[in-house]
Amino acid sequence: MNHIYYSLLLSLFLCLFPTYLWANISEPPRTQIGQIAGNTGIANIAVDHELLQIDLHPLLDNKPILVKATYTLQIEEPLENIPLIFIANNLENNAFQISLNGKVIEGDTSAIKHAPSKWFPPDTIQWRDQSIPFKYQNKGFVVFHLPKLEKGKQILEVSYKAVASQSFRHPLVNIWEFVYILQPTTAWKRFQNLDLQVLIPNDWEHYSNIPLEKKDNIWVGSWQNLPAHHFAISCNKKVGWLIVENAVIRIGQLLLFLITVLSLLFWIVRRRVRYQKGPLLEGLAYILIVLVGAVVLNVIFFTQSEWWWEQLGWQTNPNLGRGGGYIIILTVPVTALILAIIIPVVIHFMKKYLIRKYQKT
Repeated sequence: MNHIYYSLLLSLFLCLFPTYLWANISEPPRTQIGQIAGNTGIANIAVDHELLQIDLHPLLDNKPILVKATYTLQIEEPLENIPLIFIANNLENNAFQISLNGKVIEGDTSAIKHAPSKWFPPDTIQWRDQSIPFKYQNKGFVVFHLPKLEKGKQILEVSYKAVASQSFRHPLVNIWEFVYILQPTTAWKRFQNLDLQVLIPNDWEHYSNIPLEKKDNIWVGSWQNLPAHHFAISCNKKVGWLIVENAVIRIGQLLLFLITVLSLLFWIVRRRVRYQKGPLLEGLAYILIVLVGAVVLNVIFFTQSEWWWEQLGWQTNPNLGRGGGYIIILTVPVTALILAIIIPVVIHFMKKYLIRKYQKT
């Protein structure tokens, strides 16, 4: 008989909490491993200015980051077949564009598998007050051969897309990570005056290894020389007000449950005291509140995972809600036991109050 009882109990939980139990039997979510990005220099070309623009807004739609680097070059003598190396894996399959003085130029590409270790990003980057792992793919780099550069001032624009990495360190939302390697620009004959512009969604928070200042809706930084080996940024959607809203909803549900239970108990106990009848009703109410109350309290707590998915969509940390099914199976009996202890105490004090009240009248 015991195995039949446990089978029925498990079936009940599967019906009540299918989402959480499904989450337990599914594979653990995999983090998205992103790309590194950057461009190397050319030994006999001087750079008087670089404007580096990184747009993180595509992350709102789970799309690659947009990267654009605009170089003001000084060419001392005409050059042909100039190699420009992109530090971005899988760039040959990526959407990228190179233009010279506003005109898109065509060029041949070739791949290289090895690069100096100083061209690679760190193993960790900063998020809040802690370091989090930065994982990326590396399948070699791409060399784009510029056909020709004339003597004098030239404006070279390089734009492409790069996939960001993910971390699940935040309990509620994804953390996006991106690193742009700056150090290889020292390969230019001369490099100076870097302007960095980063577009970040308005309701997101971010952390970077170099200081940025907000101007209008853009985070910017300007340096005469390279500020660091790389630029690393981590960002995630702000959830402060959502946390407050979630707490208010849960507290409201809890209060509604308590008011309903206490009102029912008070009505039954008053009937019991005043008319000296209804012991069976009191006993049934006690059992019902213990059993149903244990389930309801757990539902109030655990359904918040579904609420977060509704509010945040795919930005939600996929680990949110995992293990909920197992936890519910363990906590429902414990909650029922606690209610079984508390409810008789509540009934006792209700009876004392009502007895005193009716004795006075």
